[in-house]
Amino acid sequence: MSLKIEMYEELDDLPIVRKQKHDFYTMLDLAVGSSKESVAHRVSRASQYFQMEEQEAGLTELANVQLGLSMLEQGTPPDGLAFAVMVKSINGTSCDDITERGLLLTLHKLNELGLTHKKATEIIEASKKKSKRKWMSSFQRKQVQIYWFLLRLSSNAMRSLIGFWVYLTKSKFNPGKKRY
Repeated sequence: MSLKIEMYEELDDLPIVRKQKHDFYTMLDLAVGSSKESVAHRVSRASQYFQMEEQEAGLTELANVQLGLSMLEQGTPPDGLAFAVMVKSINGTSCDDITERGLLLTLHKLNELGLTHKKATEIIEASKKKSKRKWMSSFQRKQVQIYWFLLRLSSNAMRSLIGFWVYLTKSKFNPGKKRY
């Protein structure tokens, strides 16, 4: 069976709720990652923070690791959900259900039709490049989406995300400063 995917090409062209969902899942991917490699990277960064005696930053990284592992275990990778939000239709069938369940069904349908991880990753990375600057400038407006997500997490994952959010909202947070 052939695979014809119609995508929203520009983030600014997304309907408002889709845009909010895409921003949320992109932000979550930037915070916790979507692969075992990102988890390993975060563990390494946590170790570096502890060696530099920056316990708070190290604990935040470990909280991100915990949340990332939880999402991997549940099969809800943030980058995949952000990708699914961008799918307008598959083989002419509209993809209108943008609930988490609907987005997972979209991913499973794409998988059944043979979409490769490589091609999906290329599309995701292109989307991230277009949205990264806008994401940084609108970060503070994501509190509502984060709160919504917290209601659905397990208690351990919830504590991790709350810890991450508290860290980010402190006055010393500087999105332009890189610590690695």
